[in-house]
Amino acid sequence: MNKITFENYKSFKDKQELVIKPITILLGKNSSGKSSIAKLPSMIEHSLKGEFPEPLQLINDEVELGAEFRDLMHGRKTTGANALKIGLYSPVESLEVSIFQTNQVTDLYSVLK
Repeated sequence: MNKITFENYKSFKDKQELVIKPITILLGKNSSGKSSIAKLPSMIEHSLKGEFPEPLQLINDEVELGAEFRDLMHGRKTTGANALKIGLYSPVESLEVSIFQTNQVTDLYSVLK
């Protein structure tokens, strides 16, 4: 994996792109989202392993990403067309995922490229 994109994730409303290098350093002011970005790869990794009742695993290796899906959403808004969007990219293939919450059920839609 050499790039992650995300949209509507925690403090990030607009689409963001994070290029992954052998050494990646996150810099920014307090409460600017550095910890949220640092936790994103762990959430993705654990959510792709095995079968779970929910598309996202909110507690991974004792790291809690939120108590419920809305904690991951920008502004905690899960209504309407709001979706958490995550993209994973490598030189060979990519995966783009949109996660919606409908009637308290979290639905996962993905597109393989």
